Amino acid sequence: MCDILIFGGTTEGRQLAEFCAGHGINACISVATEYGAELLPQSEYVHINIGREDASGIAGMIEKLGVSAVIDATHPYAKEVTKNITAACTEKNVTLYRIKRADDAICESAIYFDDVTAAAEYLDTVNGNALITTGSKELAAFTAVHDYAKRFTARVLDLPKVIAECRALGFPNEKIIAEKGPYSLLHLPSRIFSASSNEIPFSSGRFIIISPAPHT
Repeated sequence: MCDILIFGGTTEGRQLAEFCAGHGINACISVATEYGAELLPQSEYVHINIGREDASGIAGMIEKLGVSAVIDATHPYAKEVTKNITAACTEKNVTLYRIKRADDAICESAIYFDDVTAAAEYLDTVNGNALITTGSKELAAFTAVHDYAKRFTARVLDLPKVIAECRALGFPNEKIIAEKGPYSLLHLPSRIFSASSNEIPFSSGRFIIISPAPHT
């Protein structure tokens, strides 16, 4: 039995897990991948579920765990997941809280898009290299951009399956940065911006594609 069910895999989800661990709150943290689980604290109060569930599966988790509330701390772009969580909570009549990210400006020259498809459409109208950091699941949208395999460098998780997916989409090895985060722009691998790098000559990069910065 748990007091609360948290859907995370994000910075907010990890912070909530740490709070529960520090305050003796029995919580089940549901993440989609092994990597997301690795970032969570080891605690007798934190119970980890790994995998993706549809609305029916989430409803089953709520009933099995006997939780009184659910927190949706998933990524803002994970709209289908949020839809499933909402449907399950409505079915089980359980209180749902949704963590939202503040719309703070990243910088004065930032351009905002509703989704990665819109960002890709914009990149197709301009020239210049770009670092794509929105994850492997979003990479396919950028393959519609002209000369994408030459212009774009993808930052993804260092998992064999993910790297294989990048290659299947046409990204050559020298255009794949397979490293774990989390880190801010200031802490990205230094070789990305190194003019002397033989691996990733990204010093001439014009764009960096990111998702909204996390806030709680």
